[in-house]
Amino acid sequence: MGEGEEDPELFATFRVLAMEHSSVSSAHIAFLLAQIRAIVADGIAGGDFAAGEPEVIARAVLNATSRFHHPTHAPEWRSPEVEAESEDVVSLILNGIRAR
Repeated sequence: MGEGEEDPELFATFRVLAMEHSSVSSAHIAFLLAQIRAIVADGIAGGDFAAGEPEVIARAVLNATSRFHHPTHAPEWRSPEVEAESEDVVSLILNGIRAR
């Protein structure tokens, strides 16, 4: 069950606060990018992922998965298909960056 489904009013308040405090939101995005970049860099260094620019790949991964973590999409998280759809996106990403 998605967060917005459990308490839609609380989640709506969160979205308003996030918009009003964009510096916090920007810091969170930077944090997510840093985590993804580190995973990608480790994968490249270990030979699991093809050579590439970790920053560019991290931004692409974050953008490709935004539907599954950005609060704007919270109503979509109620869909019974969302888990399978997110797994499909992750598989597609991993197949795209995997070393051959």
